[in-house]
Amino acid sequence: MIVSGGLPAAAASAGTNENTGTVEFLSYAPKDIKLNAKATAASVLLYNDRFDPNWKVLVDGKSAPLLHCNYLMRGVYLEPGTHEVEFFFKPPVGALYVSLAAIGVGLVLIGILAVGNPRTKVTPAVPVPSQVPLEQALPPQPKPQPPPGNKRAKHKVKR
Repeated sequence: MIVSGGLPAAAASAGTNENTGTVEFLSYAPKDIKLNAKATAASVLLYNDRFDPNWKVLVDGKSAPLLHCNYLMRGVYLEPGTHEVEFFFKPPVGALYVSLAAIGVGLVLIGILAVGNPRTKVTPAVPVPSQVPLEQALPPQPKPQPPPGNKRAKHKVKR
């Protein structure tokens, strides 16, 4: 077994093929795994699951170092005896806080823009046709007059 970071000297002296204990599952959830381990010698409990530094491990309720074993698995060093081991996943929350802060700032800015009154009223330099009365919008038209030469001739009839 290859362990990055090394092991205590007592664990290195143990034989590689001897049975050093048993393990029972107490509970299993995707982000929380509880085991009961009975180690007859100092050993590494190797959990055949992908290593991720966000996994944490407790041995008998106390924090223990998570070992990166065989390039891709995780494990924990155990002293001889009976131990309750808990692996739990705890992702970093820094990115979550940054995202929530950005959403909050955005909502505040939208609220300020929606509720706030402008300090100066903007009036257009050229009047918009819908704001000008119809009489002023059209140029003055001269009153229609009958064309010349279309006058009624007055004929006097003699009797």
